[in-house]
Amino acid sequence: MDIEYYRNFIAIVEASSISAAAKQIAIAQPALSNQLKVLQKRFGTQLLHVRRGGHSIELTDAGCIL
Repeated sequence: MDIEYYRNFIAIVEASSISAAAKQIAIAQPALSNQLKVLQKRFGTQLLHVRRGGHSIELTDAGCIL
């Protein structure tokens, strides 16, 4: 894992959507979702609540701290 994962996490939060963030940063949506899973596994907690289809997200308390 590198700094890009953190940058991409910020892009997801700013875009309020995984799919929108993927388009903005020119990365495949499944790859971006996998990066999010890696971050969550590393910190041992859920960082986002992803709504159906990845079109809407909500930060958890841990996600706000990150």
